[in-house]
Amino acid sequence: MNTYRTHAQLSEAIRVHAVVHAKLRSNHLSLIGKLVCRFHAFYTELRIRELVDRLHAK
Repeated sequence: MNTYRTHAQLSEAIRVHAVVHAKLRSNHLSLIGKLVCRFHAFYTELRIRELVDRLHAK
């Protein structure tokens, strides 16, 4: 997992991730695809919060 040095890098990563997920959701017609996508978005959000907390701790 990458570590982000600045808030700018982190917010850019979050923005890109949101765009990718929006595209994936519109392409996934299957229920399983949607569930996987939702779980991955949730998991990544947790990882992002963890990174933000780590940045603030420094």
